[in-house]
Amino acid sequence: MYENLKPATVEKRLKMARTFHIKHFGSREPSVDEIQYFLQQDAPLYRQSSWRNIRGALATYWWSKGDISVSQKIKLTSNPDTHIRKAKKDRCKNVTHDEFEAMLATSYRLRNWTAASALFIARYFGCRPAEMNNIQQVDKQRFLITGAKKRDDRGLDRIIYIDDPEIAKSMESAIESVQDVPTRILQSAIGYVSEKTFPRRKIRPTIYSFRHGLGGALKAAGVSREFVAYLMGHQSTASVDVYGDRRSGKGSALFILPGVEVEEILSLVRVKHTVPYSQRARSVAPRNS
Repeated sequence: MYENLKPATVEKRLKMARTFHIKHFGSREPSVDEIQYFLQQDAPLYRQSSWRNIRGALATYWWSKGDISVSQKIKLTSNPDTHIRKAKKDRCKNVTHDEFEAMLATSYRLRNWTAASALFIARYFGCRPAEMNNIQQVDKQRFLITGAKKRDDRGLDRIIYIDDPEIAKSMESAIESVQDVPTRILQSAIGYVSEKTFPRRKIRPTIYSFRHGLGGALKAAGVSREFVAYLMGHQSTASVDVYGDRRSGKGSALFILPGVEVEEILSLVRVKHTVPYSQRARSVAPRNS
């Protein structure tokens, strides 16, 4: 049932399951009915996806103990809280060109070169905060981004080609500026600049705002799910659903392409979406030279 899971994923699930057991049962071994009872009782405390993660962790735990019957019963446990959603914290999911320029101007005014470089990388690569400080230049217009979240079976190493030589040259300077700078420093730098640029806003741009905006722009530009997943560092096309589908696919998305051959992309990205997005989206030819 779970033989194909990576060891790191299994260990993460086992840790989650042990925390659940200690919380509700202490050191004693519960019955499957007790597990199902508390699993359903806790449902209102979690978002749907988080609850499913806990259920999966418990099923994996009993599978690892060799009790397939209990594992299967837990896996089939239904969530009684299907009509109630735990509210997500509002987040800015897109940054316009004018907003980006305003934040960049604030960075220059404050002489915060770390923030300026991080903003430039976020704008054109849309990478995760933890990926910013270890980007490697492959050649004049190709850059290797080492994927984060690999322990969650989600992160993906990818080579990005920047179509505009001038932007590629600026990117070279930006990645040198943030090389080995701790992630929290990069996040704080952009957070500070965002606050100074938009002091009256309750919801301000973050690094993830640029990431979500880029993902949406790629989708709106008609790029196939496989290519979007690769460019954004996802191992599965299903993950593309987290990005909006903006109707105006302009901006940074038009400057980047995969820097490897199509065959390599298809070998790395799992096609798991239910709607065949790739049938209605155009493929963008990768650049490997």
